[in-house]
Amino acid sequence: MDKTCEERIDDELEYTLETLHTLWDLFMEDSEAYDDDLGNMYEYGLCFDYVAPHTFDDQDEGYFRYQLSTGGPGDEFRFFATPEIRKYGMTFSVYRIEYWFLDWGDGAHRVMRGSNLDFLKEIFTVFFDDCSSTESAYNDAMEDYEEPYEDEDEDCEEPYEDEDEDNDKDEESTCEEMVNNLEYYADSLGISLIGVKLSSGMGDGNFNFVLDELFDDGGEGRCVEFTDVAGDYAAQYYEFESAGWDNLRFKLIDRAIEIFNERNS
Repeated sequence: MDKTCEERIDDELEYTLETLHTLWDLFMEDSEAYDDDLGNMYEYGLCFDYVAPHTFDDQDEGYFRYQLSTGGPGDEFRFFATPEIRKYGMTFSVYRIEYWFLDWGDGAHRVMRGSNLDFLKEIFTVFFDDCSSTESAYNDAMEDYEEPYEDEDEDCEEPYEDEDEDNDKDEESTCEEMVNNLEYYADSLGISLIGVKLSSGMGDGNFNFVLDELFDDGGEGRCVEFTDVAGDYAAQYYEFESAGWDNLRFKLIDRAIEIFNERNS
């Protein structure tokens, strides 16, 4: 009897990671370097695209798919990432990576952790995100995306009025909460934030990179304590991942960064 995907996945993952390490080491030394048996990074894999939320049944989260092979069997890495819209384009911050091994009517997956997580994050950032492959794939998939509704007759929420004084107060309170969360979290880790400066622009000062490096927790603290708070607030007024949700979320993040820098300068 043939083995199930669950019985085969660990060996497949080990081989895939070994192959990627070989190709990545070559690429980092010389992007045109070529392995006689494996080829190079540009030739490895079948495609890189974005799978919008609800593309498949019971799939609430969108993800980037690095498809390595297809058919029976096939395998792929799935990168779950938060979009960060900046002046010069869009970048993405990975918060989870899964490896999937799939065969006809069967499948199994592993969540990447430790050094494997760090390694695949590096590939995602350097090979895909820095050259805007992520932005292109995301925009292509989300261009005609519409959030599904369980009840088409359900009343729509009132539009968010940015001029409303109560909303302004709620926004400021939420931004204060975001900064407080970062300070409490840093204190629990014994980390001082004095002199730390955050930015919403591109580059090394971007708050995603600064906080992830500072906390060294794979982005968990930044997401849970900071960006997710802004996202939860925006979700009160707009559909999740809609343009309105994105705009309001980043408005809060930008203001929270101002407050953070004022406190810790």
